[in-house]
Amino acid sequence: MKNIIVMMLCLISCSITTTDEFPIEKNSSNGIKPYGENPRYWEYMEEPVLLLGGSFEDNIFQFPNWYYDTDRYDYPTGMSTWTLEEHLDELINSGGNYLRNTMSSRNPGNRFPFKKISGTPGDNQPTDNYDLDQWDDEYWNRFETFLAECYNRNIIVQIEIWDQFDFHRTEAESWAPETRGKDNTGWESNPYNPLLNINYTAAESGLPEVVDYGPSTTASPHPFLYSVPELSEHENACEPIVLYYQEKFVEKLLSISLGYPNVLYCTNNETPQPMEWGEHWMQFVRNKASEAGKTVYCSDMRRANNFDTGGHPQILEQEFYDFFETSQSSAKNGDDHYNALIYAREQIKHGEKIKPMNNVKIYETGSEPPKRMWRLIFAGASSARFHRPGYTQFFWGIGLNSSAMTHIKSLRMFTDEMNIFSCEPDNSLLSNRGSGEAYCIAERGKQYAVYFSNGGSVNIDLSGSSGELEKRWLNIEKSEWGGTATITGGGTHTLNSPSAGQWAVLIK
Repeated sequence: MKNIIVMMLCLISCSITTTDEFPIEKNSSNGIKPYGENPRYWEYMEEPVLLLGGSFEDNIFQFPNWYYDTDRYDYPTGMSTWTLEEHLDELINSGGNYLRNTMSSRNPGNRFPFKKISGTPGDNQPTDNYDLDQWDDEYWNRFETFLAECYNRNIIVQIEIWDQFDFHRTEAESWAPETRGKDNTGWESNPYNPLLNINYTAAESGLPEVVDYGPSTTASPHPFLYSVPELSEHENACEPIVLYYQEKFVEKLLSISLGYPNVLYCTNNETPQPMEWGEHWMQFVRNKASEAGKTVYCSDMRRANNFDTGGHPQILEQEFYDFFETSQSSAKNGDDHYNALIYAREQIKHGEKIKPMNNVKIYETGSEPPKRMWRLIFAGASSARFHRPGYTQFFWGIGLNSSAMTHIKSLRMFTDEMNIFSCEPDNSLLSNRGSGEAYCIAERGKQYAVYFSNGGSVNIDLSGSSGELEKRWLNIEKSEWGGTATITGGGTHTLNSPSAGQWAVLIK
């Protein structure tokens, strides 16, 4: 009987349209899509594009939501007064063009997508009450304004529809407020909680009023994440009315986002849930896009740190997934990080289709995250973005601090002087190389690029080239090019970095 109810509500849900018509897409034929000449990269407005970014929020459409401790973080001057537009301009001025946008509402000052009908007017509290049949205009206005401002600046936005962290207890063990963020909210303040809306009860929805668990590397038992028909027989499955409101929310999102050609879709933030959960939403997005005459590119982000487990093999190998999210490897260092990326690249090579490797979150603070950005690009990744910082002592990333801006600028300067879209990672050209010392990406016979993580000396095989070659060093930490030297191809050449620190050299 439950299967019949699921099927009926699924049919009803799929036939529902929001009251908003899909807006007219700008330059629809020129939108973000895999690069025709090398589908490991993206193209936008009919030009190949390397995606680089960083931001102080992940749900940046809700920016600014200021809750950081300015005494404990390297903030740009005046950042505490930035508007959204100023944040985007700082990214552009640094050479960035790529942002992550979760649809999350768990930070202070955030709005939920549904209309609040009672309770506090501003903050999200467990005493608030919502109507899931009415939208919060401010939430959706923020979202469309954000997409429009990004479109006007040629910024590519990677939207994450569901974030498991929104559906767990705020004060769950190992995820306390002092590490999660001041005044953050979880299931106890979420409009989908049957205690907080007028649309269904716990019995009618199969959703709990209280949860006592936090996010995990293993699948969560939360019934909210088992709503799709493909999981209707699972022991954690909820009632079909939950799927009805979930699909209504995603339809509303798409009624706005499908009007913009600068958007990629990722169904989850680092989910360990059954693959059917994410695949349902990918297909739902594609179906709605097709109905609107649009083409979209979708994938999912898994929770596992290693790419040979946790659902990663399916995403790497199956054509159903349009790109591969490598973010969960970006806490690795040195050659461990690089080798994980090369492994993923090789798996894609032997899969059903070549696809881009995106990385929307580079974790941690200090000197290592910038090195990860350079390793990503030298391993052939199509995108790299610094993860947001956390609150006070608990840091997830460097956001768009001064170091992030310097490295985005330098990497853009460097890749603008070469055709990286025709290159391949090629450390086999290097000899006398220490672990983690240097990384090479090249188009043999035409151009060679080497990145030094902290100075050093390596030999590079230039036997595929002949005649005179031009060699030029970039001081990464100063964003300054050195002079041009002439060397002779046809053999092995020794590269000695000018000093310690991070350097890149271009030979062409």
